[in-house]
Amino acid sequence: MAEENKVLANREIQMIMQDLWFWRNYTTKQHSEWWKRREINFEAEFDTWQHPHRRVIVHFLSLLKWDNLMEIGFGGGANLRLIAFLFKGRKLVGTEINKKAIEAIKSKFKGLEVRECPATDIFMSDKGVQLAMTDMVLIYVGPFSIMKALREIKRTTTNYVLLCEFHHTNWFKRQWLRLRTGYHSYNYISLLGRLGFYDVIVHPITKAQWPDAKHNAEFRHIILAKIPSR
Repeated sequence: MAEENKVLANREIQMIMQDLWFWRNYTTKQHSEWWKRREINFEAEFDTWQHPHRRVIVHFLSLLKWDNLMEIGFGGGANLRLIAFLFKGRKLVGTEINKKAIEAIKSKFKGLEVRECPATDIFMSDKGVQLAMTDMVLIYVGPFSIMKALREIKRTTTNYVLLCEFHHTNWFKRQWLRLRTGYHSYNYISLLGRLGFYDVIVHPITKAQWPDAKHNAEFRHIILAKIPSR
């Protein structure tokens, strides 16, 4: 009981600190260290597979031809749970940096290949998977590391990348979001184009598709692109 109270007290302190701009995480390292230490009920997160935005993700997956997929930063594993249910017989790989998240998904998900590594240094061979995806992972990657993360996706993937991230073409709005929240938004049309990705599709996620998103709704997008052949 005392341990539970301690965890709850720590969470309340963290919530208060997040409301103060000078306590927010801004850099990739700050976000990574925070996520590694983060203590949430990952098993409960595993059961959020019915969240409406995941239906948008699997809709786009259904339009593509693929036999294996890697989710970078799977968190509670809800996306992988839904994908495994809808796309039976496909090989699934997941990466994560939180050890408790890894332990939780291993106890729930048989047959998943799990790698402990960050988005900027993916433990995967060149052209190891056909499709790579993220879901609100690159919002924690700062401007000095984002190209490294995208290059890692390009290196490890052969066909497609599907991102569910914060995207905006307005530079000023992206900087205001970063200052106000610590989250990172990018113009993915521009960044992916610089790395040779092509046929980039950007699809806004509506409030109906993410009804519990009270803030930053205009930034939430699905970004789909083809990997350049090499």
